[in-house]
Amino acid sequence: GGASVVSHGGSSGSGGGGGGGAAAALGGDASSGAVAGSGAGAGRRAMRVAWNEEEERLLIAGYRQHGSSWETIRMNYGLRHRLGTQLREKWRNLVKSGIVAEN
Repeated sequence: GGASVVSHGGSSGSGGGGGGGAAAALGGDASSGAVAGSGAGAGRRAMRVAWNEEEERLLIAGYRQHGSSWETIRMNYGLRHRLGTQLREKWRNLVKSGIVAEN
């Protein structure tokens, strides 16, 4: 019994990719984005959307003005479609990659 639970956990742990592949194989013409998103079983999690340069500029400007008040930046800089957590993580990645300085 336990082994089957573990192997099931492993398969779902590999992410929505497996589910997306199966969904694509079943119906290639279906909106694969929606199918993969719902098939991932991630609950509220939306699909990952890449950041564009304008969003990065807004984040940088917001940080210069408000520091790490991510919710303030989110509401005042046209980034309401992003979560505060996403702003924080993006900022961390910008600093790590040397695109912006910490302060």
